[in-house]
Amino acid sequence: VRKFAGEMVAQRNWPEVIKTAEILIQLLPEDFSGDSGYELKVMALRQLKREDDEVAVLRQIAARSSSAQSSFLRLIELDLPKERWTEVKANAHRASALNPFLVTPQKALAEAHSALKESPEAIAAYERLLILDPGSAAQTHFKLAGLLKEADAPKAKRHLLESLALAPRNRDGLAMLSEWSDQN
Repeated sequence: VRKFAGEMVAQRNWPEVIKTAEILIQLLPEDFSGDSGYELKVMALRQLKREDDEVAVLRQIAARSSSAQSSFLRLIELDLPKERWTEVKANAHRASALNPFLVTPQKALAEAHSALKESPEAIAAYERLLILDPGSAAQTHFKLAGLLKEADAPKAKRHLLESLALAPRNRDGLAMLSEWSDQN
């Protein structure tokens, strides 16, 4: 069955790959390895651009396998634009548990916590992101400034100034600085 599946993948015959994947899933329902029927089905659904079906299979894998890093990351990628914050947060936590040094799950955690108004968790995630992804430090400092503005104004101002030092033409940052200057 796997050999036939490999041939169908090579031929890019995605409907046949899905049928073969379903046979593999019936034969080995607890196999969530990289060459399982589930992974094969996800690949074919992605090629056919059947996103909803792909998400459904990915959620099955994520719920039943604690080491499905690629599934967690793909779910984050699909859930972020649709603002499914609870799902983003869950899969980001799963991915971070496997590898805490990946930028994608940390960034997703920060965005999800921020959208869900969970400021302490969002701040912690953005602070980790500063260490893991120095290339986006200007934006991360700016987000931290916004989150800390009410709770810790001096620290927020430091983050804002760091952001502006890295990206001096950031209009939103300049507007925030001007707003602070007007208040003082």
